[in-house]
Amino acid sequence: MISKEILAGNQMECLRWSCSTPSTAITLPSVESVKDFCLCDYDDICPFYELAFTAFATDAETSDSYKNDYRKFIINPVSLNSLFSITLIESSGFEHILYSDSVAAVTTYGDAYEQGVFNTDQPYQLGYNIVWWKVAQGLGYGDYTIKTTQTDFGNEITTTSHVFRVVKYDTQRANGTIKIEVDNVGVTMNGTNWTGMYTKSEPFKNMVRLNGRLLVTDPEIEIESIEDATRKDRPVQTKITDTYSISLERVPFDIGKRLISESVVMNWVVSDYNVFNEDLRDKELIVQNTSVTNTPDYTRKTYDLTGKSNISKLNRKFI
Repeated sequence: MISKEILAGNQMECLRWSCSTPSTAITLPSVESVKDFCLCDYDDICPFYELAFTAFATDAETSDSYKNDYRKFIINPVSLNSLFSITLIESSGFEHILYSDSVAAVTTYGDAYEQGVFNTDQPYQLGYNIVWWKVAQGLGYGDYTIKTTQTDFGNEITTTSHVFRVVKYDTQRANGTIKIEVDNVGVTMNGTNWTGMYTKSEPFKNMVRLNGRLLVTDPEIEIESIEDATRKDRPVQTKITDTYSISLERVPFDIGKRLISESVVMNWVVSDYNVFNEDLRDKELIVQNTSVTNTPDYTRKTYDLTGKSNISKLNRKFI
């Protein structure tokens, strides 16, 4: 046997030496928050407003529908003798009449749908398409509301919209919002008659921008097969349809009610502006199911919807 004694080593002595390297101070740039809403439950403190994005620095930007919002307002008088008006109101209270029975249509801030010209199937119908970049260019950014009045047989009805906050398009500000455009075609039983409302041979569209998100869910897969001579199933056609879920956050009741009751029977075109979902643009959907959750104060609601694409991928095998 070979043995070896291992002696204990000497204890290290602290000689109070140290090494240091001067560090360079680095100041990271801070990003100013541009969120235009808060998540509190007090609607009296944080009233609802809809963001209206604009981009008009160049001609290319003004034609970019992704960066530019609009809103259409329609009035249905009962006769040619009815009185009407559509008015743009600044936050200061100053009013701009866009179109009325006594004032010719103003095209400075959008496009007028003139009575007797716009819809020959419903000749009394009229309206106005507000193009927000034109409003920003002419009057500046800020808060605006739209007032419509209609007087039939001496009875006047006045409606004032919620606030539209007109701002310059910015990816950070747009983050957390989705734009929903709705094709309004045909007649909704016990609802709105959209007959004849076409612009440039296209379905009449309107839009709303809300806080929310569009998410991709599991696709619908349908497989058709036949049994061959050997009693084996052979697929002859496979149909794949993309499906989505839509979450709309803290939507005022009146907006949600109109959106669901009128629009759920129409085709939706949805664009998600969340920074991680920018590829989800102009998705044409058919809304299938809706669930509603009240917020604690009951003045706003959260809508969860499911829908599927109106275009499917189809694979056929000829055997």
